[in-house]
Amino acid sequence: MVALGWLLKSLGMWRYPLLIGFLLGFTALVGLSPSIVRAALMGIAVLVSLWLGAGRVQPWQALGIAATLTLLVFAAWLFDLSFRLSSLAVIGIFL
Repeated sequence: MVALGWLLKSLGMWRYPLLIGFLLGFTALVGLSPSIVRAALMGIAVLVSLWLGAGRVQPWQALGIAATLTLLVFAAWLFDLSFRLSSLAVIGIFL
């Protein structure tokens, strides 16, 4: 993702919507598993923040945004073990 962003650097601020589209396309290609959706939403949160000029999103905020949006769309994933383990793994990495 970083390499693609670097290659699109000449597009300026318009590289962020392209990267968001790439993330959405990749997510659709590999399937909607909880860990993929969480990672994609965290990446999209960072890209949207950079695109709007707000700077980088802190990791805890990105995880919170991703978890909230995921559970708004897929509420049953709250009881899915892979969603919980994916989120706990990221929390463990942050700590």
